[in-house]
Amino acid sequence: MAGVHAELLGAFRPAVRATDPLEVEVLTSDILGSWWKRLPPGEDPDAVFGEGAIGYAARAGTREAMALLRALAVLGVTPAQRDAASSAAAALAAAGVTDPPWAATIGRVQIGACWRLSDVFGDQASLLSVFGYGRREHGLVALVDFNHLAGWVKDLFVTPEPARVLRELRKTARSEPYAVLDQVDPAEARRLLEDGLAATDATWEPEVSDELRQFRALALARCRAMPEPDRPAPPVPEIDDAERDAIIAEFLASAHASRLPDEAARYGARLMVDFGADYDAGKPLRVSPAKIAGFLLDWVPAKVILDDADRDALPDVVTAWVRWAGERTGLDPSAVAQLVDVARDCGEDFREAYDQGADASPIRQLLHGLDSGGGLAEAQDALDRRMFAMPYFGTRIGEEDYPRRTQGIPTSGGCSSRGSTLSTMPCWPARSLRARSTVSTPGCTSPSTRWSPTSCGRTTQLRRGVPPSGCATPASTAMTSSTSSAAWSPTTCTARSPTSKPSTLRPTGRRSTRSDHPCLGGAPGPPSHPSATRHIRSRSPCTVSSRRSGGGCACPPPPPWRSCTR
Repeated sequence: MAGVHAELLGAFRPAVRATDPLEVEVLTSDILGSWWKRLPPGEDPDAVFGEGAIGYAARAGTREAMALLRALAVLGVTPAQRDAASSAAAALAAAGVTDPPWAATIGRVQIGACWRLSDVFGDQASLLSVFGYGRREHGLVALVDFNHLAGWVKDLFVTPEPARVLRELRKTARSEPYAVLDQVDPAEARRLLEDGLAATDATWEPEVSDELRQFRALALARCRAMPEPDRPAPPVPEIDDAERDAIIAEFLASAHASRLPDEAARYGARLMVDFGADYDAGKPLRVSPAKIAGFLLDWVPAKVILDDADRDALPDVVTAWVRWAGERTGLDPSAVAQLVDVARDCGEDFREAYDQGADASPIRQLLHGLDSGGGLAEAQDALDRRMFAMPYFGTRIGEEDYPRRTQGIPTSGGCSSRGSTLSTMPCWPARSLRARSTVSTPGCTSPSTRWSPTSCGRTTQLRRGVPPSGCATPASTAMTSSTSSAAWSPTTCTARSPTSKPSTLRPTGRRSTRSDHPCLGGAPGPPSHPSATRHIRSRSPCTVSSRRSGGGCACPPPPPWRSCTR
């Protein structure tokens, strides 16, 4: 690692003579971002590269070393980094090493106004936070997507022209009927940014912009400069079965559900309520373009086993639900009409997405072709036989990965593919299989009367794109590092529950939504079905300034920072 640390030290040679602290911060943040999420789970790149570089700089004792240490004392992404860099810099100063010109001012910014441009559906928000070194202002612009982990940051950059960005946000708020611009307290802006960046950190292989990697450390430093929130964010509400049943009953009693088949309407409403309660931060009544597309074209095809009648009825149930929930939550009639259009468009593609099952959970694949006329006991018995016959889901042969098995294993137990680790991610069976008896979901500590995405409880639930806690690093080598031969394959991971034996879970390898925002590609939609993106294109307001200014966004790009390039 000495050669890597020497290169890091050399990268700070321009910072020795720099006078602008913001340029140094951008340089440092870019370097810190270069190893973000570059190592397999279980290895800390900030310890391997960051803290190692601090020790190397402390021993080098040069002016470049002093510049690196002073910068990391402010921009370090962990308290350990900042404390170690500050102590090492103090030791070099005591030994007579000269401080760079910006050392006394770096990180000491004035806090300006913070603005949020959001859409009325609750899908996304662009956050502009203004800071200044004296009269020189700069802005931090973040795009927060609320369709994943209650809000995660998917794009981030620094602009030297915050006034211009604010003008563009105001222009968008005036021209877009579903956009709202408001000023937020800096403490609230800090909460949104810190929680959003933490959610991004918790997402396995998040689809984010290159600029987020570049400016992440700088954004975290600006959060620390802002006032702390007076109180923590409210916890995600737990919606119990009684509350869910009451919501379903209210929907079924409405005029919107009067023409729907009773059983299909009840089952479809249950899916909508459970999806919102369990996957949308406890918001079963929120309706939005991204949520509709995510439900019909991503979640249901991946997690739910439907019989033909329920599959054919579900698009109409969703359209009726959107009308009812939109009115129930007070959305403007024109906004509800837009959502109905989205629901109809997605409904047209639902059957194709469901029948393809490209992103179906392993349990749904294992139950493929099973006669749904039996009860849960029969389904459990068939599942046990098929898992015994085919206990593996993916494999590695030589240098190639085969992460997905062939669907439709014969009930008799014929093995149609090989594998390494089978997922126990539960799925919803067909309504005819969900009934009076109980079924033991693989990996659960006890039988569950409802076979649902949360039937195993919080300890074994796996949200899409987030590796389960306690993941071990297996021997697979789908991802390699120059510092270690250990790797984490996207096909295998061990999740441990404090109350049960370890159960195998397979992370899906991506989060539950992707960007289709007009500036970044549009409002977020599901990844599994390509037609999902067109359903929500141009239906969400342009809520972020981006250097990719297609789609009517004319906000300025970040500065070139030529003096800080490596």
